[in-house]
Amino acid sequence: MAVNSPEQTNGVSNGHSNRSSERTAEPLLGNRPRTANGTFLRILTINDVYKLENFPHFAAAVDMARALASDQDCVVASFLNGDFLSPSILTALDRGRALMNGVNLANIDYLCLGNHEFDIGFDGLESRLQELSKKTTLINSNVDDDFLSKHYPPFHFLQIGEERTAVVGGFLTNQIDIFPPKAKPKIRPIEESCVSTWEDAKAAFKTANNNPNSDTNDTKLPDLFLPMTHQLMHQDRNTATFLAQHEELKSRTPIILGGHDHEVYLEEVGQSIIAKVGVDAEKIGIIDVWWTADGQVKSRLSLVPCDEFPKDTLSEKYAQETSAKVNKLMSTPIASLPKGGGSTKKVRFEASPVASWLLSTVKRGLNRTQDKHIDCALIQAGGIRGQADYDGSAPFRVGDLYNEFAFETPTGIVEVPGWVLAESVQNTRSAAKPAPQFLHLDTDCTVLQQGDDHILTHVNGAPLVKDRLYRICTWNNTLNGVNDIQPLLAYVQTNVTVPDDEACRPAKDIVLEVLVVDAWRHLFELPSHVDNNCHSCVPGLTQPDIETAVDRVFAEMECAGDGVVNIDALYDYMESKGHRIYHGCGIAMEMMKLVDVEGKGQLSRDLVLEQLQIHACGP
Repeated sequence: MAVNSPEQTNGVSNGHSNRSSERTAEPLLGNRPRTANGTFLRILTINDVYKLENFPHFAAAVDMARALASDQDCVVASFLNGDFLSPSILTALDRGRALMNGVNLANIDYLCLGNHEFDIGFDGLESRLQELSKKTTLINSNVDDDFLSKHYPPFHFLQIGEERTAVVGGFLTNQIDIFPPKAKPKIRPIEESCVSTWEDAKAAFKTANNNPNSDTNDTKLPDLFLPMTHQLMHQDRNTATFLAQHEELKSRTPIILGGHDHEVYLEEVGQSIIAKVGVDAEKIGIIDVWWTADGQVKSRLSLVPCDEFPKDTLSEKYAQETSAKVNKLMSTPIASLPKGGGSTKKVRFEASPVASWLLSTVKRGLNRTQDKHIDCALIQAGGIRGQADYDGSAPFRVGDLYNEFAFETPTGIVEVPGWVLAESVQNTRSAAKPAPQFLHLDTDCTVLQQGDDHILTHVNGAPLVKDRLYRICTWNNTLNGVNDIQPLLAYVQTNVTVPDDEACRPAKDIVLEVLVVDAWRHLFELPSHVDNNCHSCVPGLTQPDIETAVDRVFAEMECAGDGVVNIDALYDYMESKGHRIYHGCGIAMEMMKLVDVEGKGQLSRDLVLEQLQIHACGP
């Protein structure tokens, strides 16, 4: 297989060029391939997009490619290869509405599922996909859950001129341990699914050409197989090697459009080029596939920084408006700290009630989605970065949360014995100060200091049992050796499989989501976890309870009977009920504006109910 481009680095365009005030499409997108015979295919591809800011560039790039299509005799198709709803500060607030709206404005033709789509649960994912624009096709070739397999096709025919047809597939990794425990999809292996998808597509192709009973060898087959995959690079290499051994697919799969990895990979394996262009649409992959006069399939690939393209006006307007709302959120009060407040200025010297409160909130959020209860949340001082004093009477703001958890802080879950916890606490807290390895624990743990000894006596509110296995959550970097916390690290390296970062949610997203739910529930006088500093799930809170509370407030507001309220009127109503206003209300009101994606200034009863039920407590 040939890989051709104007500027090449190891056979692939490096995407850098001298900028000028005049940006024209052909230098960015490439001329028509010299040896192309007939219509060729131009692909624009991105993967793993967790923010809106680069979608306007991608939308404009697609528009530019389409504008050139007629003159160059090509068909343009755009792809996003999984992870388009989560994780993101936006999704922590609105369950993926803003990102889905961004996708709808980004001129994307084809999507496949990524593992992080399942972060918002089956119900959340089903709801968001119902909002997907009809201009975009979600391809689901190997996930068998009914709400996906019954509504989203396993393949799609992409017509390339009058003579050529491509089969587009979308394949999700079957590495099941990276999915949330309560949202594990039913997934068939990718290699097996590639073959079954191809066979099903061949049968449909025959039917479409009015020859359903013809032998494969006596009828024309589709000309290309274009798999979108969302799996790790070593797994994509295995897939490429497998496809290179398939009699029909080896000559029809010049490109594997990859996702999942956040780094750039442009690698030829078997008969295919695996193309992963990096995270957040910072770079756009531009791939041309064509046929020569003697029928050979050729391809070329270039990688162009997104900001080489202008911005689509509509997509940019939405991104800017949403960004302004998020920026306002950063200064918005989100919660009240425990009585007395606290400081994170000396986290490398001593225990911090603020750090413990944050860890308790992380534990609480994870316990909403876990089948097995988490006993302890911990993090070393190096993971708490705010260096701030907090007055107990002042609110804790979203910006404070982002200052404290300044890193991505993917949070892994493992099991370790009580003695490992106890000795790790003792070793890190008794080390010379300042100690970046100083372990902080959630508020349900008790550590007694006696001289130079730091004795862990209680975990999850109960006396420590040294030989018992405790389920803990912590920064994944800790489990991978950052600060060399012993004997925790030695035990993990010998006895535990550390989860991949991809399987771990960022700590700040977890905290934000928990506190937002608390704020929403407080607005409607529903019991929340903040009441009485209780960190356990609210018992007995059912959907009818939530519906009754919402209906009561809507009735008191004297709604017109259409189940819709004005955002400002709702805020005024809440403010008039002085006992309902507390520090979290500000973020709840800003959330209402975030989820009002149509900009009508109104919220429906159903939308309010969905917000109140985000990650409802389990039993």
